[in-house]
Amino acid sequence: MHKHLASLLCALALPLAASGLDELRAQLQKPGSAEPLRASVDFQTWSRQGDEKKPVITQGSASAWAETSPQGLRLLWSHDLLAQAVKEARAHNEDPEKTTPIRDAMGGMGALTLLDYFDPAQKILQDLDQATLVDERPDTLDGKPLRLLTLKLEPRMGARDRKYVKELVATAKVWVDAAGNPVAADTLVKLKGKALLVISFSSEQHDTYRFGRVNGHLVTLRHVHESSGSGGGESGQSRRVAVLTFS
Repeated sequence: MHKHLASLLCALALPLAASGLDELRAQLQKPGSAEPLRASVDFQTWSRQGDEKKPVITQGSASAWAETSPQGLRLLWSHDLLAQAVKEARAHNEDPEKTTPIRDAMGGMGALTLLDYFDPAQKILQDLDQATLVDERPDTLDGKPLRLLTLKLEPRMGARDRKYVKELVATAKVWVDAAGNPVAADTLVKLKGKALLVISFSSEQHDTYRFGRVNGHLVTLRHVHESSGSGGGESGQSRRVAVLTFS
């Protein structure tokens, strides 16, 4: 009897095996390399806004160089692209109905967006802050054996958002390697709500990521963001694709 009780107490004292989510968080919290990074960034945008009978469709693309250094993050645009952006602005000023696809694409490549691409660990940790592991199993991606973590997310909302959002569902799938490093991710957020008591709205956001390691850094290689929404008799869809090629 005493031996059985002692064995039970020893078993309870043993640490529980770390889950794939625990290992992922641990890997993301490790300090990154101080080596500089340089990449070409290709950015494409597409949107469809307005009613079904006469939607406004715009699409554009822009490319730039981005690099890190001891001084910070720098973004370089070509003179040709800047000239096209200026030309678009003049045309739009003369005719407000004309779209500005290049300027829109350039606007999507802000400093904070690029910072998340060059160092995605902190953004992923924020998304995982309230995550719950739903399932963990072996899987393959691009022919490589990985582990697939299926997660339930709990995005934080301010008091104003909670007032209007009546339903929110957020899920994620993260593929990790044997060490717990993220290789790819797929997130989906759906919400429904009502504003001013009479205007119902809904939206959906779908993001897919591919990650890699360059010079000791975890980096984003590709990000696709798709969103759709409707409310007040209007609807819209958009798609943004960012591809980073590191050198």
